[in-house]
Parts: sequence; C-alpha cells; structure tokens
Amino acid sequence: MQGGGYPTSLSAVDTAHIDLSMSRSDFSAWIDTARTAALERALEMVKEKTEDLLLKQAALQAALERREREDKERKEREDKEEASQLVWKTNDIASMVWDFEGTRSWWPGTIHGRVSIVRVKVVDETQMVEMQDCTTGEDYIGPSRQQIVQTPGQELGTFTHKVSFETASNKFTLSRTSGKDKLEAGEILEWELAFPEDDGSTTAMVVPGLPLSYSFKLDSKRVEIATQIEGARLRPKEAWHRTPDPQEFPESSAIVLMEPSGMSSIAFQNMHSRSIFVKICRLEAANEDRPEAVAKVFCRPFELSPKAQLAEGKYHVRVAAGHEWRGETYLFGPAGMYLRGSEAQVVQFKTDHTISYPAGSEGLEAVDQRRW
Repeated sequence: MQGGGYPTSLSAVDTAHIDLSMSRSDFSAWIDTARTAALERALEMVKEKTEDLLLKQAALQAALERREREDKERKEREDKEEASQLVWKTNDIASMVWDFEGTRSWWPGTIHGRVSIVRVKVVDETQMVEMQDCTTGEDYIGPSRQQIVQTPGQELGTFTHKVSFETASNKFTLSRTSGKDKLEAGEILEWELAFPEDDGSTTAMVVPGLPLSYSFKLDSKRVEIATQIEGARLRPKEAWHRTPDPQEFPESSAIVLMEPSGMSSIAFQNMHSRSIFVKICRLEAANEDRPEAVAKVFCRPFELSPKAQLAEGKYHVRVAAGHEWRGETYLFGPAGMYLRGSEAQVVQFKTDHTISYPAGSEGLEAVDQRRW
C-alpha cells in the first residue's frame, strides 16, 4: 500500500471484473473502494468506448444525412417528372416554383402560350452531342446521339453548328452560329421550335416527346412581358402561393467591395424605365454561377450612377433589370432581365468609363436568374 491506503497492484483484478463493476448501480461506491490500477484501467476503457461511440455516432449521422438528401432528391425528381407531364393551355392559372439554396418560393401567374424546345449537350471533345429531356415510349425522338455538323459561318471568324433529329412525322435541322470552332464538353445548345410564316413571323410548334417551354406572365401590375419557363417549374396554383414582397429599390449608388480601390472608375447611365443592378466581378469568374462581386452598382431609371472606383484591368459585368425589386436574393423575380457580359470589360489606368444601358447591351447575353 501507498500513503493513501489504496492498493496499486492490478494483479488480482482483470478487465472483465472492472467492466462488470462499472455497470453496477453502486458505481460511485465502487470508485471509492477500487484499486488505483483498476481506476486507471477503467478510465482507459471508458475512453476507448467513448471514441468508438463517437465514431459510430458520426457514421450514423452521415448515413441519416445521406438518406435525407437522397429522399429529398428523389422526391424532387418525382415532383418534376409529375409536373412535366401536366399539359398547360393558354390562359391557365398556375404558379412557377423557384428553388434557391434550399429555399422555395411560388410565383403565381397566367399561361400565355407554349412551344417545344430542343436541348442537346456536348458529350466530349469529339463534338458528339446527346438529346436531353426527351420522353421515352411511343413518341419517337432520334437519334439520341449524333456528331455536330460544323461549317464556316457567313461572317469571317464565325462557325455554324448544326444538329438534325426526327420525330414520328417530321425531320428538323437546327443551327447555332458562334465564334468558337469547337464547342466545349458539357456545353448545352437549346432551340425553340417555331415554324416561319410568310410575313416573317413565327408560329410556335408543339411536338410530342419534347419538353415544353411556356410563356408565363406573373400576377403583377408592373410586368410588361411574359417570361419563358419550362413545364417542370409550373404547378397548379394554391391559395397560399405568393411572391416575395417587393421592396423599394435602393438609391443610385456604387459599392466597392475590394480593397484598395483603384484610380479608375465605371459608372452606368440607365436610359431605360427599368431599374438596373450591376455586378462587377473578376474576369476569372466569368463562367461561374452567381459569381461574387468586387463592386455593386444600383441605378434607378433614367439616372447616372455614382462611380465605382476600380483598379485598372479586365472585369466581368452582369446586369439585372426590372420594375419590382425583391432584394439581392430574388432580384427582380422571374420577370426581370438577367444578362452577362460576353466580352471582358477593360478598365484603363486613370480613366473614367461610362456604360449606357440598354444602348451598351450589345455585348451582353441572357443568363438564367438562378445562375446570375
């Protein structure tokens, strides 16, 4: 024995006895009488069990989160598939669903028209493309895969990319002209099927087996034009479906989010009745979804924005325009216009640049609101 009167040797106490003692109801009393070596071994056993339980807890938590995620994705797929089977007619009342980062909102409105869309995806660098979102079964849409037919465009330095496909009763050839001699793997090409009329107008076509795009006008006094959305985003309107509340658009301002600010500047002259919200981003982020801004510019209709002080260099510009502002998450809603710069915006050293909108919008191309 040592000074405290407790035996330190573990020779007479085995692990099984310690484990049994720790499970007894009078565990506190056992602690008071146990050998020092037994207490040390008991503590080691508790730590081992705790580590094992923590590992099992983490594995169980991960499994549950995976199951929840898989269940959510499955339900979303089923929901979209069910919604895509609904056939909407002109003047039908519906709601558009908008999902963003786990938040779902509903935007009620009216169907104004419909048209079939053709979507192909570039599979690899060989310029093989694959038809996307076609239904299977009796409606024949083919071929499912084909090589893009590429020819020089009418303008120097442009190229025309063509695809052809057949339905049960028709054959279509669609083309797209760009400045790229080759399309990148993963790139999506999309067309609306419209039949040209003698007067220069077009008539929308509905082809069984192809996804439908609907012309949809929101329930709002300020919406002038309808937006095009796919049927998978439409649902029957419910009493509780409502849009996020409109907010007052900020005063015309420029907010620089990078430090230090430079000796050059960009200002925007808004020559339209819509307000505009501009994001100025790093050029390297041009192909990103929802790129972070180095500067933000708010500009009310028919006003000149304050200057955003920037360092010289090349930037990527995105413009959102609309009548009803709903904050930086929802922006101007589905009825807004969302554009991205197709070319770099060059900011020269010690130079003040002024960009007019919409006069300067020839270098902008449409982008989905959720990717803006």
